[in-house]
Amino acid sequence: MSELARAVYFARLTSVLAVLEAHRSELHEDESLALLELQGLDKMHPRMLWVAALACHE
Repeated sequence: MSELARAVYFARLTSVLAVLEAHRSELHEDESLALLELQGLDKMHPRMLWVAALACHE
């Protein structure tokens, strides 16, 4: 997968998780961050993406 495709993939995945969190689903922040890491995102970026995604959905 190209770098651009990876960026779009993780941005969309994080956005979906943030929407679920914003609507008070059973999915919690720690689970969302762990899911992003399990999907292959390095340890440094999940928190930054999460904060940005939540800011967009508030």
